[in-house]
Amino acid sequence: MKNNLRLKDILLPYKETNYRCFESVSVGKYGIRKRKEIYKKKLSKDESKNKVIFKDTLTIGMGSTQIDFGVLWQNGNYSVSPAYHTYKINTQLILSQYLDFFLKYKIKLYSDKYMIHGARQGKKVNMAGLLSEEISLPSKETQLVIVNNLNEINTMIENRLSILNLLEELIESKFKTMFLEKRYGYKPIRYSVQKNILSAKKKYKPEDIIQYIDISCIDNEKNSITGSTTYKLKEAPSRAQQCLIKNDILVSTVRPNLKNVAIFDKSNEGYVASSGFCILRPKSCNHVYLKYIVLMDEFTRAMVKVTNGANYPAVSDDDILDFEMIDAPINEQNIFAKFVENIEELKTNLLTSENTLREFLTKKMSDYFGKDEYA
Repeated sequence: MKNNLRLKDILLPYKETNYRCFESVSVGKYGIRKRKEIYKKKLSKDESKNKVIFKDTLTIGMGSTQIDFGVLWQNGNYSVSPAYHTYKINTQLILSQYLDFFLKYKIKLYSDKYMIHGARQGKKVNMAGLLSEEISLPSKETQLVIVNNLNEINTMIENRLSILNLLEELIESKFKTMFLEKRYGYKPIRYSVQKNILSAKKKYKPEDIIQYIDISCIDNEKNSITGSTTYKLKEAPSRAQQCLIKNDILVSTVRPNLKNVAIFDKSNEGYVASSGFCILRPKSCNHVYLKYIVLMDEFTRAMVKVTNGANYPAVSDDDILDFEMIDAPINEQNIFAKFVENIEELKTNLLTSENTLREFLTKKMSDYFGKDEYA
């Protein structure tokens, strides 16, 4: 037996301000995460205006490319930006974890339907339409069976993510031991990279096909490029300006605290980066070493200090090029790069396994939430 209810029938809006100063969290594509694990600065100087969230609550907000949902189904009290919508979940009708999995499955559909133009990053959420969406609820006993089945897969994914984090910590520890704890000199990045990056308009004709990479193509969790967009050059965004070659390092000049950094590792022609990146093309240093230089917290703090603009904080290419990097011997840089290469092989195997599990999780969620087979 199942009930068809609208989301607003199982959610109660509330607003509790953060007068007790609970720790702030972020709501994004990975759900609810502590901000200090992602960002290097607080949400704001005064977090007392944040909204409080606690066990069995749902938080909804607008991310850069999708609607962000965060279900807090575990014990704890935290705070989120006052821009978020917060709701208590009616746990007499639905298990919080069941709602969490349901929204993860529906996130793309709901984002496509209910993202509208507005103030935040050009978009906001049509909350009335979103909350009118129906959810089919089996009995709570059946919900629990579904949650347990999905949790088994999710736990395997989380275990792999934990190992990936440990491997990244191992790289950071190796970098610290090899470079930060030794008394090498310093020199500005600009002396280790090539000066001029060829303009797309000088290399390609208006009818030529290019693969455009902008900031949305960077995964700042894995510091990798996730894809590109195909255009004829004449139809590409005006910011499609910088021709890329293998081992270029892309450093976003916008919101440097987010660490949108990645190495371009393809040998193909036709890739063009946004002018929103500072392109570091190594001349007298190892590209892997340089990547970790610009991922250092010291680099991030230095960039945050020189950002300009309140709504669109950014740095210039010169700010990045003037940063004084550790002038380590090239043989030491190469040893570190080889170490990273070996770790990356392990990470690749783990990521392949993680992706397979995510595909399986999506398939199971489709069985439960895309059809009425559990009725």
